[in-house]
Order: sequence, then C-alpha cells, then structure tokens
Amino acid sequence: MKYKVQYGFAHEILGEAKLFLIKGGSSMTQQIELLAPAGSWDAFVAAVENGADAVYLGGTLFSARKYASNFELAAIKEACDYAHLRGAKVYVTVNTLIDEGEFIAAAEFISRLHNIGVDAVIVQDIGLMHLIIKLIPGMPVHASTQMAIFNSFGVQHLKEIGLERVVLARELSLENISLIHQKVPEAELEVFSHGALCVSYSGQCLMSSLIGGRSGNRGACAQPCRLTYQLVDAAGNTAAVAEVGEHLLSPKDLYTLELLPDLVEAGVKSLKIEGRMKRPEYVATVVANYRQALDMLDSDEHYLIKSEQEQELKQIFNRDFTNAFLKGNPGKDYISFNRPNNRGLLLGRVQNYNSASKQALIKLEIPLAVGDGIEIWVSQGGRVATSVGRILLGKHQVDEAVPGQAVLIDLPKRVNPGDRVFKNHDHKLMTKAQESYKDNKKRLIPLIFNAKAAIGEPLRLTAKDELGNLVEIKSDFIGERAEKRPLAEEVLRNQLDRLGNTAFKIEELTFDIEPGVMIPMSVINQVRREAIEALEARRLETYRRNKIDIGQVMYEVKQLSKNESSNKPSKKDSVMPSLAVHVGNSNSVEAALNEGIDVVYLGGEDYRSGQRFTKDELISALRKCREHRVAAILVLPRIIHDNQAAEVIRKYTTIVEQAQPSGLLVGNLGGVNIAKEYFNKLPLYGDYFLNVFNSQAMEYFAKEGLQQVALSPELTLKQLQQLAGAKVATELIVHGSLLMMTAEYCPVGSLLGGRVKNKNCSVPCTGKTFGLKDRIKEVFPMEQDQFCRSYIYNPKKLCMIDQVKELAKLKANSWRLELKTANSVEVQETIRLYKKEISLYYNDVSGFAGVSGEASKEELAKYSPKGFTRGHYYRGVLES
Repeated sequence: MKYKVQYGFAHEILGEAKLFLIKGGSSMTQQIELLAPAGSWDAFVAAVENGADAVYLGGTLFSARKYASNFELAAIKEACDYAHLRGAKVYVTVNTLIDEGEFIAAAEFISRLHNIGVDAVIVQDIGLMHLIIKLIPGMPVHASTQMAIFNSFGVQHLKEIGLERVVLARELSLENISLIHQKVPEAELEVFSHGALCVSYSGQCLMSSLIGGRSGNRGACAQPCRLTYQLVDAAGNTAAVAEVGEHLLSPKDLYTLELLPDLVEAGVKSLKIEGRMKRPEYVATVVANYRQALDMLDSDEHYLIKSEQEQELKQIFNRDFTNAFLKGNPGKDYISFNRPNNRGLLLGRVQNYNSASKQALIKLEIPLAVGDGIEIWVSQGGRVATSVGRILLGKHQVDEAVPGQAVLIDLPKRVNPGDRVFKNHDHKLMTKAQESYKDNKKRLIPLIFNAKAAIGEPLRLTAKDELGNLVEIKSDFIGERAEKRPLAEEVLRNQLDRLGNTAFKIEELTFDIEPGVMIPMSVINQVRREAIEALEARRLETYRRNKIDIGQVMYEVKQLSKNESSNKPSKKDSVMPSLAVHVGNSNSVEAALNEGIDVVYLGGEDYRSGQRFTKDELISALRKCREHRVAAILVLPRIIHDNQAAEVIRKYTTIVEQAQPSGLLVGNLGGVNIAKEYFNKLPLYGDYFLNVFNSQAMEYFAKEGLQQVALSPELTLKQLQQLAGAKVATELIVHGSLLMMTAEYCPVGSLLGGRVKNKNCSVPCTGKTFGLKDRIKEVFPMEQDQFCRSYIYNPKKLCMIDQVKELAKLKANSWRLELKTANSVEVQETIRLYKKEISLYYNDVSGFAGVSGEASKEELAKYSPKGFTRGHYYRGVLES
C-alpha cells in the first residue's frame, strides 16, 4: 500500500504541532524495530525501559567505539536476559577490521556470544564475516554501516552469502532506500534515524588514521572532521569565508521524527539511534520520543509530532538538526559551521549586564529553572557558561521563569547586550530521563493471576503473560482450617502483588478462596516466586539456541591458520612484481606507456578539476594500452547509488564492448555484483577500499572470483608479511596520494556554489582545485566528481621508493603508484625512478648492492612539497 502523507500545522486545535495525515493506520509499523545504543549498563536499561525493541552494544573486544565503557561477557549475558524477558533483542558490535593474529580470539568471542544468546553480531570485516558463516552458521550476522553498502547490488551480495540484515550508508536518499527495497525486498534494511553523523562514508575514511594513527576502522577515530578548516584555492589563498563558522566538515545531528512515515514506506526494517558514547539520559530521551512517534504511527491515522518532542530532542543534545540526504543533498544546510558540539536551545538574548552585581538581564524565549545550565555566545571574547543557581524576577527570587519574562542571572564574566544565550542543560528533563530507568519500572510485563485456595488442597496459582505463556504452580503445603485468621482476598492480593524488582506487574487478579482456609504467608510468597521464575524461564526459552562447541571452533580456526602458513612461499622465491599506475587523464596514460609501465588503471570517478576521461578518451586510452601490450584495468566508480546505476552501467558497457580492457577494478561489494552481472567476462580486481585486512578476507574474494586484491593501507610490513603467499594475487600501494575521505557533502559547493536544501550547486569547481587548510596551516587537497561528491587527499604523499628491499619480502604480485591526481610529468618521472630501483634490486645477483633509493626519493620530493609519509608500513593501527 502507498501511504499518502500530508504535512501541515494545526495551530488552532493542537497548538505547536506537526500533523501528518496518513492512510494505512495500524498496519504501518508492525514490523519496524526501534534500535537503541548502549555504551554503559545504565544506558542499556534506559534504552529498554523507554521502549527500544532492540539494543546494540559493544563488548570489550573488536568494537568500533573503543572508548565507550562497553560490556564484559557476563554483563552481555545479563543484558540479554534483561532484554529478552521484556521482549527486546541485543545485538553486539564486532565491527572493526580484524588482524591475522586476532582470529582465534574473535572466533572464541563470537562463539561465546552465540551461546549466551545474543540475537546478532554487527560486523564490518568481510574476512570475519566469512569465518562466522563458515564455522558458526547459527550466529545471525548484520552488515555494519562500516561496510559502506549504498546500493541494491551490495545488499544483494550480502544477502546471497547469508546475511539477515544490512545497515545502509547514511548518505542515501529516501528514493534510493526505496529502490534498494524494491530490488531486494527479502533483505532487512536498517538505517540511522537520529544522532551524530560522519561526514565521510563510514569505513572509507583514513583521515584520523593517517594523521594521528587512530583508525576509525579500529574504533579509535579522533574525529578530525570536528576541527576547524578554511576553504582555500590552488594557491593556498582563502577561497571563501564561512560567515557562520569554520567547522567546515562537522555535520549537524540527524533527526528524522517527521520522516518516519517516509522511512516506513521506503521499506526500512530497523530505525537505528546513534549514541554509544552518550549518557543514559540522552538514550532515555531519544528512545522515548521515537517510541512515542512510532506507536502513534502504528495506532492512529493522525501522526502528530508535538513541539515538545522536538524540543526535548534538541535540548538533550544537538548540533542543530538535519535530515541528512534523505530528502536530497542539503549542501550548506548539512553542516554545523559554528561549533562541533552540543548547542542546546536558544534561551533568549542578553538585555543588559551589571558589572557591579555581576548579573545579566536575559529576555526568555523558553522556560528557565534553577539547576539549568546555560551558555552565552559572547560577541567578543568567546563563551561564558554557568549553572543557574538563582533566578531573580524583578526583586523576587523564583525557582523558574517562563517565556516572555526578563530575569536576572548571576554571571561571573561580562557579557554584552544582544549576546545569544543557550540552555544546554535542562534539569527537569534530566530528572525525567533518570526517573524513566533508575527503578526499572517503566517497561513491565502485564500478568493475569488466578489463585485458588481450599481446605485440604494445595494453593494453586496460575500466571499468564501477554504472549500467552501459562504456568501453574502448586504448593507443597495443604490448606488447613483456620483457627484464628482465615485467608482474606486483600491479604492474598498484597502478597501476590509484591513483585519487587522483577519484570512483571499484575494487570488482572482473580480469586477462588474457600471460606475459613488458612495459608501461611511464606507459602504464598514461595508460590509467587516459583510462578515468576517459571514464566521467566518460559520467556527466555524462546531465545535459547543450541550451544556450539567453542573448543572445536577454535581448533578449526587454528587449522585454518596452519593452512595459510603452509601456503607461504619460501624465502628463496623472488619474483619481480608488476608495476602499476593509477592515472586520471589521457596525457598521463601516454606518459605511463612511454616509460614501459606494466599495468595502467584508468577510469573511475571523473574529477571536475580536469582529472577525468571522456568516454571516447577512455576507449582510445584502453586501445593504446592494448597496442603497447600493457594491461589496462578499467576502474569502476566506487560510489554508485541506485538512481545513478543505469547511467554508469550503460557508459561502461559501451567502453567494454569497444575497447576490451584487461580487467575491471572494483572498490565495493556492490561493485563486485555489478561486475558479475554486467561484465562477467572481464577479470576482476579488488581495490584497497575493500579493506582487505587478513587472509580470510583474501580467501573470500578469491572465492568470489577476484584475481587480485589491493591490501589495506593500514597494514604494517609485519602484518603484510603474514599474508604473503595467499591464495589470491596481492597488490601494495607503494606511492602517491592516498585518499583520506569520501563525502557526499561538498564544502566547495556549499560555500562557493550556493548549494543548500532544494537549491543546486553552480559547480564552481569546474577546471579548478581546492583544499582545506587546518589549524596548523596544512592544506588537504580536495577534488569533486561528476556527482558532486568530494574527495580529500593526504597532503603528504606516500613514498616507499627507498624501501624496495623491505617491500620485496612481502612477495606481492603488484606494486601500485596512486597518481590519479598527478600530471603527466610527475607520472612519467615517478614510473622511471621506481622502475630503476626495482630493477637494481631484482637484477642484482648478490640480492641487494647497497642501493638505498634515497637519491630517487630526493628527485621525487619536488612533487610532494609537504614531504613524504610511509603511511602505516611502520606505524600500525592495532594499538591506536
């Protein structure tokens, strides 16, 4: 059914409220899951008590929120029981890349999660996913948003290998979510619905990793996107000033309360709230408001969002709100330019400041109470924050004040008339949130009790829950004739209602008591306890699964490791690797061919700066490569949304038919399926964006038919040595500009192109290059593609030309020069020098004649004025 949704305001009848008129009523959200975060036990209880259908949390191992409190195994078991009793589920995040030496620990951890009864694990690493499916097949797996799944081809790929659910990338529109659902209707789609946003596609960001060694793929992101930057042109001059602030990469917080009908209609199965680093009060408030909205959507034809709901969500935490890309590219409206953290709600403006009394007069726009926290955005001198200790209304001290009133507040520092005042802590809201979970009494299971007592009979108690589970308990004690105090209904009621800290409450209680019967209080209490225990066991039983032999799983993982070790080549093997180059234009192809390159990668994203190929240029370049007997690998664009797929596939089909490339390079699981469906005669190569981090990932892609994979640039020489001699050919990125971030949002279009919500960009990037200058004056080069995405590069180029001997030990089949953004002169010179150093090493009979590569490195230095980096070859990310 198509739901017709009308948006509007109903001020006269409903006050400040958004009214959504929906046809469909109660059938609309019966299967929609509200999924909440938990970074601590209190946050977990807050999520469940406030109505979450499921909670996701991290263990102490392999969690992408390394700095959250996280949960020990015993706590996860307790959480499962707590949630399952109340009809909720628990998902555990195992969503980091897994090192070769971590597989035994990972397999043991997930096996224990399986036996505990965890409802699913959320996984990023394709190698770990492959291992779970192979060795722990009863463990449900959800694909993390870290896998960067943004089209139906990627969803289909994961569905085919047995995954139940895919957490989609946060850059998708409602249109594309709907297209995915239409094309893969049997897949469960999960989307983020509220909370913090990453500016880059998740799992595709190396910025924190390459700058400071803290890898987002290992759960240790330092959030460089929340820092300040300036947009500069190719010469390093300021290209635009963000009049509202310099946090050019810091997104607002996601908010979708008003879009829930659209998300449901698009086919979303689970609505996910972000926030494993947030306080329990945040979790309680957000979950409660989304629960209320979903229940209203489910039960009433009138979907009503009250202003109080949106206000509570903003008050508890916001960087201002955005719908992200759900309704299209919001451009400038996507970013919180002024500040990267909580801004609270606008309380009012300063009317005056008395320096003698150190008091500010503030005209209120929203209520204020003693205990609230406020922050004044001072026009000169930064910000002033304080907790409100007293409020003066005229000469009278009050506990609270209402909108429209002007109040005096004690402030230790001077502020100025006109300064904005924000309330960033609401004492009443925090208290309300805490009370919702502190006694575990908000989400109780209704029971129907029937008690029967008679002389000469045991006390019988039947208990039935809302799921229809029925238990009957009989006492060992036989009812006696009372001499003094026969059993009264009120006494029995009071004793049975003493459910304490259990998950139950009595909804209905009936009696059948023979007059004059005596039953001791201890017997009544015992029967009640046994009934509750029996119901708990019955409810938990539905979540139990057959336990697996953890020792056997670990043994099989060890055997896999032994098999991988036996496949490694001997140290005597010394095969010269192919030298490959990734180029961005026709002139660079000519330069590469002139220097005798072995492999050329070309195609992919078309950069508006000029690093691009037209369709005819690609065809011509591929043909020239074939004439020179050089392998020419066509690069498939990595990010292809469903509403762009037909255009891309049509273009590439023509190119493949006319130019017959040597293979196709893909950087995403969706790309693997596109290649299989449309270009199945071409050899398939995997790019480093696939995050191949271990031998299990290599084995997986070998089984998928890939002939070669580029290994993760976050691996060290030592880690790479462990992967030498795998079942699939390997490639190393040894030189060039490493892509640090891929974003659907574009700073250039937002600041120079006038792009805002419902207004397209004027494309000022055409033929130009821009960069982002950080606080220490480092400029990060930036490109924009044909779909207005932005790509941020490391200003320091990777250079391993002086490390040929170390690289040779890794036995890789191919070494790649990443020169997509370089000009033809740099391409030609870089190829020449690398070929020289490789030849000196591999052709010298003594193994290595003291050639260091330092002279060649100095020659290349002019192409990297910010200096060189060795990336992660010597600095890993495992301990970040």
